[in-house]
Parts: sequence; structure tokens; C-alpha cells
Amino acid sequence: MSRYNQLSDGRYVCKFHGLVTCSSSTCDSDFSVYNYMMKLPMNRFQHELETLDPWFRASLARAIEAIDRGRPIVRPTSGTPPPSDLGPLSMDRITIDPHDPETQLLIPKLFFPPSLTSLPSDLFESTPIQNVRRTTRFVHRQDPKQLIVFAGAICLRQVTHSPRTGWAFWFRNNISNLKPATIGNHLEAVKDGRSMIPKTQDRVDVRVLVAILQCRRWAGEGFNTLVIATSSDYVIRVITVQLREWLSSDWRRPRREQLTPNRDLWQIFLSEVDNCKSEGLEVKIWQVPKPITEIVDLRAERVALGR
Repeated sequence: MSRYNQLSDGRYVCKFHGLVTCSSSTCDSDFSVYNYMMKLPMNRFQHELETLDPWFRASLARAIEAIDRGRPIVRPTSGTPPPSDLGPLSMDRITIDPHDPETQLLIPKLFFPPSLTSLPSDLFESTPIQNVRRTTRFVHRQDPKQLIVFAGAICLRQVTHSPRTGWAFWFRNNISNLKPATIGNHLEAVKDGRSMIPKTQDRVDVRVLVAILQCRRWAGEGFNTLVIATSSDYVIRVITVQLREWLSSDWRRPRREQLTPNRDLWQIFLSEVDNCKSEGLEVKIWQVPKPITEIVDLRAERVALGR
């Protein structure tokens, strides 16, 4: 007898509780990997398989075979959770309908700490993760289902050349030496019609948000809330005010005809938020002082300078 149900949108959940990831003794199942992989076109599916840890690739193959035979998918006990998807930007990632009023429900809420003076270190601590070999996450001290990731970005203006940009995020410490483990890269050159989209600080600020959501299937690690810490005024302004206006005006600025800048990145961002939501993960944004993101800002600067 199968221990899962398939929802109308195609996702699989546990039969008794309706959860994508269920740690109860009755189910002990995790469908997040399967739900994610089954949405991919075949060429992407093969690419994702190649990026997985060999142990987890074998585990996924067993999971697919199990669900095809009507058996439950048992939660892996170790291995690298999938997938790390930091490929180039693509408009194929956009799955939202900007004309659908429910799209506005995807806009993340702000994270408010219990006190205005609270620091991330007061609420989150580096914690080893169960089911993942030798790795940590910054987990909420009172809620083990919440984690925080720190985002940083930089755009260095140059007189004779195009700006040099970099983004980075910090999501864990190395277990061996406790040093920060960060991921970073350059801002891609993207065309909008015949012209190149300018590289700006605003654009790289939102690009790192997309990278964080695409890096991991965070719900597959047992989390239900992802807090992204950023010092970007632009990100907070867009999320709290402008994004709703843009969705209502078909991505055009109020009282203007031109399209809003960085609309491609914001559409991809909302699509990734939608993916997270479908897996039971809520995304929140926390505006923190600039010194809090110093580690990732310095990493982003090294990326921009090619160091």
C-alpha cells in the first residue's frame, strides 16, 4: 500500500499528513527531491543528475524506482542534499504569471527580530545538520526549522571599462576550521532585445537572492523558513512597495511607459520563491546593518576583482 498522495499540481506528499517532508514515525518520507527533479525537462534532469553526490544520485534513483512502484520514499540518512543549481541566468526559469493576482502572494515578507537591537548571532547559531555529512547551517536557536543565509554584492564603477561586479552568500561554516564557507560569482552580461542590460549595484543585489534560492532545495534539508539577510536598501524598497506596483502595471513604472529595470531577475526570483513555497518553504528578508554582511561583501569584492 502506498504511503503518498499526488496533488492536483503534480506534487507528491505523505498520505497521512499531506507534507512534502514528513519526519513522523508513520511516514519518515521526503518527496522534495522527487518533486523538484520531476519538473525538469529531460536535458536539465540529466544535468542535475551529474551535479549530485554519487551517494545521493544512487539514493535518488532508488527513490524514483520506489515511487514508480507505489512504495514510499524513505528519507536519506546521509549524503549531499540536491541540487546545486547555479547555472547561467535563463528566462526559462520564469514560471509565474504576472497577470495572476495570486502572484503578489509570492512576494516575501520581511523578517522582524524580537528586538530592534537583535543581531543575527543572537538568534541563529552554526549547527550541524542531520542527514547531511559534515556540514552546518545557521539555524535559529529556538526554531530548528529556520535558517539564515547572508547575502552580499558589489558593483565597482570604472572610468574606461564596464563595471566589475560580484555577488556572494554565506550559508555555513567549515566544520574542520570553522571558517566561513561562501559561494560567489560575477554578474552575467544579459541582453534585453538588442542592447545589453546595464550592470548596476541594484541588479547584483537581486542577483544574489536568485543564487541563494537556486543553490539548494532548502526544504529538502528539513527547513520550513529561509531568512535572507541583506543590507540592500534597493531590495527592501522593491519587496515592500515597488514589486506590487510593477505587477499591477505589467512591469512598467507608474506614469511612465518604459519597463522597470531588472524585471527579468525579479521574475526569476518570484518563480524561485514559488518553487520554495510548493516545497513548504517560506522565504523572508531581513534588512541588517552593513557591518553584518561584511564577510560576504568582501568575498563579492574579491570575485569582482578576480582575486
